[in-house]
Amino acid sequence: MTLRIKILVILPVLLIISCTKPISLKRIKLDAQGVTSFGNSPERNFFVDLSIGDSLALKWTAEINGSFDNTTVSVFNDYVFVPDLSGRIYVLDKADGLINGYEIFKGEIPSAIVIELNKCMFVHNEQKEDYFSLYYFNFTLGKVHERILIKGKCVTELLKLNNGIILLTEEGNLYKFDFIGNKIWKYESGEYSLSSPASDGKIVMWGNTKGEIIAVDAESGNILYKNKVTDRFESDITISGNESFIGDSKGNLFSINNNNGSVNWKFKTSEKIKSLPVLNSNTVFINNLQGSVYSINLSDGKLNWELKTGGLMNAAPLLFNDYLLQPDVDQKIYLIDVNKGIIRKQLNFDERVKLSPVYFDSTIYIGTDRGIIYAYETPKLK
Repeated sequence: MTLRIKILVILPVLLIISCTKPISLKRIKLDAQGVTSFGNSPERNFFVDLSIGDSLALKWTAEINGSFDNTTVSVFNDYVFVPDLSGRIYVLDKADGLINGYEIFKGEIPSAIVIELNKCMFVHNEQKEDYFSLYYFNFTLGKVHERILIKGKCVTELLKLNNGIILLTEEGNLYKFDFIGNKIWKYESGEYSLSSPASDGKIVMWGNTKGEIIAVDAESGNILYKNKVTDRFESDITISGNESFIGDSKGNLFSINNNNGSVNWKFKTSEKIKSLPVLNSNTVFINNLQGSVYSINLSDGKLNWELKTGGLMNAAPLLFNDYLLQPDVDQKIYLIDVNKGIIRKQLNFDERVKLSPVYFDSTIYIGTDRGIIYAYETPKLK
């Protein structure tokens, strides 16, 4: 049976390209906390319920081989897990940024790593192939536990649930796997998809390039609804309670009713939205490709404030109680006052900022275009 006719196969990996410093974290504590997936929750909300202040101090920098896509690092125990577009996974020491180990795969790793116990799971797009791989890598033993070949390509983020992971292909095929590599179900939507899915634990939702909102049952994979909303979705989706938030290619931000996919309200921005909306209990924040940032009332979709930076924004910000940390491709990160929409501080870099900021254990992690990770210490948060 060939790969051309077999959509998915599960097979052990006999060989991966050797690396000079293998990952082997034999003494790691597997019950530790961390940021173990993109957004660190199935809802995908980049919100930290703390006040950060503006006194950030550079703790360390680390340089890796490849560049980044608009994704995040993962943090677990004493380590920072960093994927890059040269097909490498690095493990950095959280205290000083020194490289503990790395593995090399031929191709690219476009999205964040998911961590569960002693394994990390990641998508790996093959070079010049019509399939990609979902890897399960055991970082305590330093070897691949499982490799799953899937027809097509994947550019979206993996979704971590309490009993497995969700994967969406560009072709619109949605898979659920458990944490040891068994396929639970597959749903074929038949539509091109660039939007990373989100979940409230019961349903899985995303938008496609046809402008539809799709929801399936998280346990069975059965379709719940497919509702036409706009012309095209490319941004990721965020869930809060019975609502979801997503931006479209025309610059509209939508509040979606999770029960049926209908629109609660729509807010028009000035340009295409590719970033993930972030929100707290009463406000949703969104940016667009024209460099504008918006604060919008969660309940009615009315504008609180608009900030025009003149930059280009396509990465998700990180939201605290007092500041919004907004990456700008134009070599900056803004610390924006969430109440007034004023830039209180600006971090400047020598390269484009690509990674969305991640917070864990009084440290914020930021990544720039050619593989440089910055760790900033925060004051004691409250």
